[in-house]
Amino acid sequence: PDTAVLQDLLINEVKGLSVWADAARKAGAPEDTELNQFTIESLFATMTNVNFDEDRFIDSYLPKAAELKKRAKAAYEQASGKTGDLDIHVVKELTSFDKDYLTTQGRAAEVTVDGRKAIYGEDV
Repeated sequence: PDTAVLQDLLINEVKGLSVWADAARKAGAPEDTELNQFTIESLFATMTNVNFDEDRFIDSYLPKAAELKKRAKAAYEQASGKTGDLDIHVVKELTSFDKDYLTTQGRAAEVTVDGRKAIYGEDV
């Protein structure tokens, strides 16, 4: 069960970094090919029967997603001249990569499908 929670958290982080990357590009920042490649690899890693290695999510995918999300946010802020958060429904910055912390974040209502349905309705 923890693997699925970590996969859900990774998807949520990828959504967040994608929102920042899209805003950065619209503001005139150059495309980040590393971020694009990571997005594809991350989505593939969460597919059924592909990757059940919890340590890989904890030690590799989630820290990299957090790093790239910060980088995309910085690119947006630099290109747009604006600071602050966009109005996006994603978990705030990950502050630890301890398994207990990550699984707690992954079980947050705004990360799980059932939680998002409860908050936003059936069309999530």
